[in-house]
Amino acid sequence: GRVVVQSMGVDLEATFTPGEQHASRNGVVFVGRLVEKKGVEYLIEAVGLLAAKHVGLELTIVGDGPLRDSLKALAKSQGVGDRVRFVGGVPNEDVVHFLRSAAISVMPSVVSASGDREGLGLVAVEAQGCGCAVIASDLPAVRDTVIDGQTGLMAKPADAVDLARKIQTLLEDDALRRRLADGGRRHAMGKFTWRTVGSRYGRIITEMLDGPRKV
Repeated sequence: GRVVVQSMGVDLEATFTPGEQHASRNGVVFVGRLVEKKGVEYLIEAVGLLAAKHVGLELTIVGDGPLRDSLKALAKSQGVGDRVRFVGGVPNEDVVHFLRSAAISVMPSVVSASGDREGLGLVAVEAQGCGCAVIASDLPAVRDTVIDGQTGLMAKPADAVDLARKIQTLLEDDALRRRLADGGRRHAMGKFTWRTVGSRYGRIITEMLDGPRKV
């Protein structure tokens, strides 16, 4: 009864912002380590399922890790080797440029065979801050960030077909994509800014020092 869970914050006021108001946004972006729990293979398979209908669809993968070579091979085997761009690891301050240029950010996380899973998924918050419409796997750690139909869309974990459906929905419905992007940024600004999270930590510490108090 004395345990309080509080997320980290994100710089949504100076760094992870939408950028130029009229900047064009295209394609889909993934940001993260290329490891099992990130579920990138399902995203690549989803792009393969959508390729024939959406000839302009492109996926940018920002990040590196032990699965890079196997994921590149998967993209080639799915017939989308020319649609999937691997940019490798980049400094955190450069991630914002990829998020600002993408219409959709996808976080296709899964529970790995070892049980490893997302702790929160701050990448989704960073993407929301930059004005992306976010699609994420429906996992407990992500639900504080992505509220299905309000701040993004939830997809079934480890299900490339359902993930493709969600991506297709946003590709074909600009009004919904914009509404979710706007709702996502409002939600992130209200809950995950450094200012908001710092204030929350201050209240938690005060309660620890002064005795029981509703925080």
